[in-house]
Amino acid sequence: MKRFLVLLLSVMLCVVAIFSGGCNDESEQSYTFMAPDGAPALAISKLIYDNDNLGTAKSVKYSVLSSIQIMPTFSSGGADIIVVPVNVASLYYKENSNDYVMVAVITHGNFYIMSTTEINIDDLKGKQVAVPNQGAVPDWTFKMVLDKYQLLNKTGGEKVTINYYQEGKNVVQSILGGSETIGLVPEPAATTLEAKYLLKGKQLYRLDLQELYDGESKAYPQAVLMVKKSVLAENSNLVSALQTKITESANWIGQNVSSAVNAVNAKGGTTLDAQTLSQKAINGCKIYWENATEAKVSVKEYINKIIEIDSSKATAVSDDFFYVSD
Repeated sequence: MKRFLVLLLSVMLCVVAIFSGGCNDESEQSYTFMAPDGAPALAISKLIYDNDNLGTAKSVKYSVLSSIQIMPTFSSGGADIIVVPVNVASLYYKENSNDYVMVAVITHGNFYIMSTTEINIDDLKGKQVAVPNQGAVPDWTFKMVLDKYQLLNKTGGEKVTINYYQEGKNVVQSILGGSETIGLVPEPAATTLEAKYLLKGKQLYRLDLQELYDGESKAYPQAVLMVKKSVLAENSNLVSALQTKITESANWIGQNVSSAVNAVNAKGGTTLDAQTLSQKAINGCKIYWENATEAKVSVKEYINKIIEIDSSKATAVSDDFFYVSD
């Protein structure tokens, strides 16, 4: 009887502790790592596949989110580690700079201007272009390129007409269906679109948006890895582990396509297809690690260019936005 009472008391104390944030509180036993579907989720596919704890003393719970889920999740502090578009990271920095710090850029632009006829950038004048995710990174990068080539509508006049769609897959469907002839499409969907178009006996043409943005690096800081400062304080080797693991993941994908896609889709992904994820598509995702110190100048410049177009869509960041290793 005495043993039973001791056990009962222990259970009751544990229940009380759970509701007060202790005992087996799941948040105390694990970290959450979230990434948007597509190239950013593909970047961490090996981590998901291995159920990697990143060398921490806790487990890591991975989730793949849709593009519309990223902003509210990040702004509410709902993830310990999260991949977000760079402008989203800057906007939250304006609200509260105390929670997260940028440790790296992990995707460097994966959008291509796809056309049913052969074109160059100047041929876009007077044309309509289908563009996904109004107000998001691809939209702003496309507008930066248009501005660079004096094709951006600033004061009216016939330059380039942008027809917005909710997501990249909607742009793909519009080109396949014939309602659009030019569209901004991300990898790996761009290569999938080319393959489907070839089945019709037709050819698609592409312009590399990253090369148009920066002809030298052929890249821009698209998705950044943000980590809570409190998590970094608990794990002194976390950034080093993340760099190693994400670099391994980028190299692993091409030889393990089915495993990569299955891992991502098991955590909520819906846009990746192993049958069409070719090496060309993987290379076009431009997944690689660039640490915060190396990326600082390009990130600041990119954010400032967004602000020049629309100051409500990004916020200038200071040096404390970037992680500095000890």
